[in-house]
Amino acid sequence: MQIAQGGYVALVMTIADPKTPHEALSGPNATRWREAMQAEIDNLIEKLYLAVVKYDSKGDVEKFKARLVARGFSQQYGVDYTETYSPVIKQQTVRLILALGTFFGEEIEHMDVPQAYVKAGQDTDIYMEIPAMSLYGLKQSGRMWHTDIDATLLEIGLSKSLLDPCIYYNWSTHGLTVLGLYVDDIIVFSQDHEYLDAIRLRLEQRYQVKSLGDVKRILGINVHRKGGALFLEQTKLIEELLENNDMKDCHPQSSPLPLDHKVTEDGQPSAMSSSKMREIIGSLQWLAGCTRPDVAFATSLLSRFAPNEHHEHAIKRILRYLQGTKHYGLGIKPDGANEMHVFTDADWAGDKSNRRSTTGCIVEAYGAIIHWFSKQQATVTLSTMEAEYRQRLEEQGSAVSLWCDNQSALKNMANDISSTRAKLMDIEYHFIQDEVKKGKVVVGYCATDEMPADGLTKALLIEWFTEARRMMHVVSREDSVAMKALAKSVQLDGGC
Repeated sequence: MQIAQGGYVALVMTIADPKTPHEALSGPNATRWREAMQAEIDNLIEKLYLAVVKYDSKGDVEKFKARLVARGFSQQYGVDYTETYSPVIKQQTVRLILALGTFFGEEIEHMDVPQAYVKAGQDTDIYMEIPAMSLYGLKQSGRMWHTDIDATLLEIGLSKSLLDPCIYYNWSTHGLTVLGLYVDDIIVFSQDHEYLDAIRLRLEQRYQVKSLGDVKRILGINVHRKGGALFLEQTKLIEELLENNDMKDCHPQSSPLPLDHKVTEDGQPSAMSSSKMREIIGSLQWLAGCTRPDVAFATSLLSRFAPNEHHEHAIKRILRYLQGTKHYGLGIKPDGANEMHVFTDADWAGDKSNRRSTTGCIVEAYGAIIHWFSKQQATVTLSTMEAEYRQRLEEQGSAVSLWCDNQSALKNMANDISSTRAKLMDIEYHFIQDEVKKGKVVVGYCATDEMPADGLTKALLIEWFTEARRMMHVVSREDSVAMKALAKSVQLDGGC
């Protein structure tokens, strides 16, 4: 190329852009191109392949799955991402959807969104070794995916719950539709079948969702339908726990903990490593929170302080109990009442190490136990009345009926009773009295031998524990009698 300027002619040599990497690296400027390529690679987020095996509800291999992900840990805040939060559906919400679908006699459809994250847009420019849209592994990918599908579900006409941002619903002249979203897993039931067809069609068009039919496995929980009832179990997890800890042939026990258990923080170091014990306790916590409230107290107790020799003995005892009940799970009966009940109990000063009370709570709705917990109260109480009264407040929410087995606590909740200790309790705990007076909460007495939350506060005699387990709706899949009569009905006017 010739350029004329000030009477002079300059000859400017232009370099043709190479059409392929091979051409660039084999030409006279190979060194310069190699340096440019390396600079670009240094600014890219690396990729990583993850391989997982997916199982079906029978524990058989469903498919081998490989996923290309970005190494999100190399991202820099403010450069590659800003906001990362995305909501995750609560376990109790999943159980509520299953209970509602069973209550209305509808199939609960399970849908899967293949490669969900790459179907959402991206809020920043991201370069990876293989460029894409939102990628698995990026810090903001979950948020971008939820924002995208949230907008789609609202466009369809669904409303978002204020209590759980992962549950959507719609009321029409034909009935109720409820949809639960867990990342790329969807469960939905509807009394309005035409509206459900429209939802399915829109999701198929937008995200290529696949309908898997009536839900059989969700969040690692196997779901079985039997005579209109549902049965939730995690037998495979229990078997893996037993196998991984050389206890698959152990002698079973009839309860998770004996009455004279010695689980305290005062104990000698265990032969089992602390990391191993924490790993087992973590698995037990997951099991207790999903389908096995009957081991919730035992696992809660093990989580209160650093592992020692007492933990090892207790862990083995719990695993022996699970060996004998590995086919047990949570039952949801089809003929439940359109009511919600909260059962609460407290074991006053039961922890000998700090004299704090242990509280237990069970929430029942539409024939299912949808929520439960066992935990230690944050403060020391000086009477059973105060322990149970504090527990009532901690669990008070939108429930219709509150049941406990302490008459003093009930009187204190329902009336303006004045006593020295009652006055010493924080003013905030009297909030529950206002709720009772407004008619938002009905309180009632439930005898100890009919209190399902009793098994969440302490170790029980085997016969008492067996009854408490039944009232928690924990039954054997093979026990057809138990599946038909999971728990006693609650009568508001006559106690429970």
